[in-house]
Amino acid sequence: MRFYQTIADLNLILEALPTPEEIVTCEPVVGEKDAHVLAAALKSGADILLTLDRKHLLTKQARAAVAGLNIVTPGEFLRMLLEEQGNLPEAES
Repeated sequence: MRFYQTIADLNLILEALPTPEEIVTCEPVVGEKDAHVLAAALKSGADILLTLDRKHLLTKQARAAVAGLNIVTPGEFLRMLLEEQGNLPEAES
């Protein structure tokens, strides 16, 4: 229940869907199947795109092609937050 309450407490902003033209411009970077995801992130002005799609979105090409958008896994995102807060646990030896 805590998870659902946390989601309910978020101040979410719904953005407009990307246009077909915006989606097509992303196809060379991530392919047709995932172009809408990248286009939506870019259109919304997102700073971070969380994904588990290693085949299309977590590639060097995709990460390099979109300046200003950090494409990361949820685990990478959590590590970033912990590092920012100075709470990253030390690795076990």
